[in-house]
Amino acid sequence: MKEFEYITGVFDLRKKKLIITDGEILMKVGKNNIQTIKKDDLESVRYGVEFIKGLELYIGREYLFYFKPKQGKQIKVNFKSFYRYKLKEKHQLYNDIINTLWDVHLYNLTDAIINKVLSGEVVTISGVSISMSGISIGKEIINYKDLQIKYFYDYLAVSSVSKPDICRLMYFSKDENAVVAGDILSYLIKKSNEEKSAQ
Repeated sequence: MKEFEYITGVFDLRKKKLIITDGEILMKVGKNNIQTIKKDDLESVRYGVEFIKGLELYIGREYLFYFKPKQGKQIKVNFKSFYRYKLKEKHQLYNDIINTLWDVHLYNLTDAIINKVLSGEVVTISGVSISMSGISIGKEIINYKDLQIKYFYDYLAVSSVSKPDICRLMYFSKDENAVVAGDILSYLIKKSNEEKSAQ
């Protein structure tokens, strides 16, 4: 179990606590306000950093996490740094939460989505339909041999090697499960290549 204490920012000074255990994700605000999502009920995750703009310049950053259950209310965790105040501390907190999420929950979520695809289901992430035979972006179909993925700071780029204009950007903070899409697609590309080599 890991606990992360934080305050949202200057307009909300309440102490909050994110608790990540092997079996659930909890957010506590005060003594009585507790939100919980059980591990098996976790449907999607989003996280990222958004810049806060003043009149003309950027004045801060907001670190965001969203945890959505299969049913019920999502958990939102956010904390801000203005004018670089405690920026290193906030950034370290953000990275520590991400690392813990992957260690405890996100590999499991990734495996669950992969198993859905392997069992014949079509899974949609950020408007991209993922199946055993490849992915669909709009009306275009890309098989795994022709698929390339590229990681950027706040999004994943998915495109065709032969037709690079067929592409989709998956934003980690805005698109549900975009943070695990790269691992899912990498696995399916590898599996497809192994199957072709075995033939």
